[in-house]
Amino acid sequence: MLKPGDAFERYTIEALIGQGGMGAVYRAYDPRLGRRVALKVIAEGSAHAAGNARLVREARAAAAFDHPNAVAIFDVGELEGAPYIVMELVEGRTLRRAPGEPPLPLSTRIAQLAGVARALGAAHERGLVHRDIKPENVMVRDDGMVKVLDFGIARHTGGTVDPRSATQPALPTLTVEGVKLGTPVYMAPEQIRGDELDGRTDQFAWGVLAYELLAGELPWRGASDALAVVASVLTDPVDRSALERAGVTPAVARVVLRALEKKPAARFASMDDLRHALESAERGEAPVEPQRYEPAAGATLAQQFSTSEVNEVLGKAIEQQAARQNSSKLSFDDLIAIAAEVGVDVETLREASRALRIRGQEAEATLANTSKRDAWLRQQRLNFYRHAGIYAIVNAALLVLGLGLLTFTPWWLWFLPALGWGVGLAIHGLVAFTSNEHDWTEHNQGMQWWLENQQRKNELAAAHPAHPAHRASKLRVAALPDANLAQQDDELESAPVENPAPKHHKR
Repeated sequence: MLKPGDAFERYTIEALIGQGGMGAVYRAYDPRLGRRVALKVIAEGSAHAAGNARLVREARAAAAFDHPNAVAIFDVGELEGAPYIVMELVEGRTLRRAPGEPPLPLSTRIAQLAGVARALGAAHERGLVHRDIKPENVMVRDDGMVKVLDFGIARHTGGTVDPRSATQPALPTLTVEGVKLGTPVYMAPEQIRGDELDGRTDQFAWGVLAYELLAGELPWRGASDALAVVASVLTDPVDRSALERAGVTPAVARVVLRALEKKPAARFASMDDLRHALESAERGEAPVEPQRYEPAAGATLAQQFSTSEVNEVLGKAIEQQAARQNSSKLSFDDLIAIAAEVGVDVETLREASRALRIRGQEAEATLANTSKRDAWLRQQRLNFYRHAGIYAIVNAALLVLGLGLLTFTPWWLWFLPALGWGVGLAIHGLVAFTSNEHDWTEHNQGMQWWLENQQRKNELAAAHPAHPAHRASKLRVAALPDANLAQQDDELESAPVENPAPKHHKR
């Protein structure tokens, strides 16, 4: 920590302006140019060694960016392993209002937001993505001019930023290694997930800033809990009612809501388009309708969110559970409680649980099939080795026997069988060592067909018993009526026939 009167390079420290996790900002005097500057010194450990050189390079690239709404960068460097940035000293205050402070007129706040959008649009044209837009990084000078801070830690892409295509990942330029740059409340979903970023990432952060500045509250739940904020950013729709209660016109509200779309493709194509839409809405001109993201037809609730989002949220939940209860295992009741905290209903949680269970079963089935395939391939080779061993033993015995009986029997009587068997052995080896997954699939399908066929035969046999004794008894029972009829016929044929006496009729 530097104190007033300390020297840092050629700068003389006058006072501490602010301090955060990444370092401290001082008001300093530059005797060479005779002006006061803001000196930002990065704290030791906030950036790893490989990142210091990158930070200096990116700050130099940002120093070439000159815009009325962006704080100018005068100098960058590194002193005893600590990177530093020398910036324009802005006399004023940030957009972060003090509690209880009355808000500025709505038109003034919209003009400030337009100034931020103007600076971001110009930065994107120069290939800079800020990645950390928040109230603390926007200063308002005493004369009302808006100044965006910390372009010195922006990501330089080496050219113009195409807001519709991915450019650079969210690398930890100026944070502890492994922690994404940015404040979770103002981070876009793609920034939270660690996806590639472009100018639309700044647009989302601008939308959060605009919502907070116009409505007086954040669009997310659980501002004091990072886990709840992340879950809310990823899943919660933005409530427009807070903007309506604050007196924001529907046209301006639509611009803000479109900037807060979860999918980058649904936001404005560029910050310039956003600024034009905001200024048009403020003048009461044609409104801009936000493009809403609609999930694919038939998609379940569990399928509407990526696995990486679920993993990140549950990972943090497990960490908190382990810290509180010295156990990393979560029961279903714990999951229900966590789901309630982040706004996921129980039915959705059950559906996600079923989907994960099915996926686990499919993974187990795939693993089991792979194990069976490998075992079958090994068995093919083992069978060949056994065949070759039997061939060698038998032919060795035949050779000894043939040599002993050579004077009594011709040699081809034992040589020709050995040759024929050797051809069969060679074919067996070729089949065994060229068997592959396709052969296993055919074998497996054949076995499945045989098993299904046997099962059908067993079911048929159970439904219609076919035991020989059973068939014999059925035959005996069926033959009885025919035997009785034959016996009756024999009796009729052997019985005497008596002619009836003629009847005489009286006339």
